[in-house]
Amino acid sequence: MSGDLWAGAEVMAFELIKELKDDRAVSISAIVLNEGALSRNLCEIGINTYVLSEEELSFHQIYLRIRAIIKNGKFDVIHSHRYKENFLAFFASLWLNSPLLISTLHGMPEHLSSPKANLLQRLNLFLLARHFGHTVAVSNDIRDTLIEQFGFNKDNVMEIHNGISLPLLMNDCKDSSKCIIGSAGRFVPIKNYPMMIEIAHRCSADSKVNFKLAGSGPELSKLQALIHSYGLESSFELCGHQDFMSAFYQGLDIFVNTSLHEGIPMSILEAMSYGIPVIAPQIGGIPEIIEDGIDGFLIPPGNVDLFTEKCLLLSKDLELREELGSSARHKIETKFSIKACAEKYRMIYFNK
Repeated sequence: MSGDLWAGAEVMAFELIKELKDDRAVSISAIVLNEGALSRNLCEIGINTYVLSEEELSFHQIYLRIRAIIKNGKFDVIHSHRYKENFLAFFASLWLNSPLLISTLHGMPEHLSSPKANLLQRLNLFLLARHFGHTVAVSNDIRDTLIEQFGFNKDNVMEIHNGISLPLLMNDCKDSSKCIIGSAGRFVPIKNYPMMIEIAHRCSADSKVNFKLAGSGPELSKLQALIHSYGLESSFELCGHQDFMSAFYQGLDIFVNTSLHEGIPMSILEAMSYGIPVIAPQIGGIPEIIEDGIDGFLIPPGNVDLFTEKCLLLSKDLELREELGSSARHKIETKFSIKACAEKYRMIYFNK
């Protein structure tokens, strides 16, 4: 796994490892590219963790290190995340003890501006389809796309929804004079955060409504400029990267997702686990999480007017917010627990 970020894929991988670490039938080691929150958190829970820095080592040197780790560890299963890690897992395991190769696809590949990056993404899908024992899709939508559009064998593509641990809720200490609408993620084009700022602009006539966005990324300056152009500095806060997301979620009343595509986004699962109603586009795997009008609202992609309407509706209706939030937390508890997720991965690891 890459470890320089602490985003959805890294959170999911950590939660899975943490859930499985006390299983006596499973012995886990982790190879993490780059020091960061993921490697620190894995070490804290006692996982044997190898950290390989991409700043200090070339791709070939990393390949040789991983090959030596796999050879010495005599692993039965290699589970990789993201395309670079898939290449490393495949080539490093060649002609060794034939470990079972598994990859989790956390979302469909983005269309990238670089021809080289697009070629690598296509090669990655070819590699997964032809040489990996199983590809795990985090949503039915991704599974269907792999089979129907990329020629994957349906028997080798497994759908496993992401799972999370249910947090303990603290006593409500929110400012009742404000309604805080928030989101969290990498500042990259696919997250479509300019749309969130546009929604905030349309809600700005109501001084009670404020927005918060946690995260960082290459679009930071673009988002700052857009907030300034709308004069939203007092009502739209860019909170930066958050090492501990609990306090962030506890301070929200509503969570919005404006992405152009998603698998099963961890940020939505996390928000729902805190009893926060979610407003999100009807894309990718999101309809597999949210039931419209029951535990949140699903919006046709790009419909800023309807996003704004639902934000203002929930900001004014505390009873509805609490009703949807309670249903959201119950959904996580019953259908998206890390225990159920880990048991499904365990069955794949043991080739059952």
